[in-house]
Amino acid sequence: SFYQLLEQEISTRFYHRVNNGIPVAWIEMMKASISRLTPAFSTARMVRDYATRFYMPASQTFQNLKKDGCVRAKAAISWRDRVRNAWSQVKIVKVEDTAQVRNTLNADFSIKATVNLGPLGPEEVKVQAIVGQVSGNRELTNVTIYDLGLKENQQGATIFEGNVKCAHPGHLGYAIRIILKHEDVAIPAELDLVCWEAR
Repeated sequence: SFYQLLEQEISTRFYHRVNNGIPVAWIEMMKASISRLTPAFSTARMVRDYATRFYMPASQTFQNLKKDGCVRAKAAISWRDRVRNAWSQVKIVKVEDTAQVRNTLNADFSIKATVNLGPLGPEEVKVQAIVGQVSGNRELTNVTIYDLGLKENQQGATIFEGNVKCAHPGHLGYAIRIILKHEDVAIPAELDLVCWEAR
């Protein structure tokens, strides 16, 4: 994880100063980073990315929300209030998978999550599998997020399912979460509600 990297790699090199107080190993790491990253860095590319990925979509969202007397903005606020009040009823009931004790590299296995959404509809949420390699302290690293698809919708038990690829060797693990979904609400910036699978 980031904190492990900071604690075990970066900080130790920065604070190890035996040659007149100079962090030699840290300086070597910085020089190596600069030599690798400088050819790929471009101010024009950075500005283009900010404009196309953030500023222009934000401007378009604002224009959409203020149309027709802010109808969509009012609906989004009403939706946020409704789902916030309903969130305590959202639960992950059961999680099943077809993974084996030993799985072939690049093989797939399926994950099925049975959830209770309370008064919410399946179109208002995303059920996701956070998949990654299991570190020594049982944290997930190098994670990939898989959106599970709606399989069955019954009263009190909605089933989502999806396939996961064993893309890397080593111990693979996953956690299931539910987040909200709405085209006019930025999640998690505006609504940071998350329901995790109980362990």
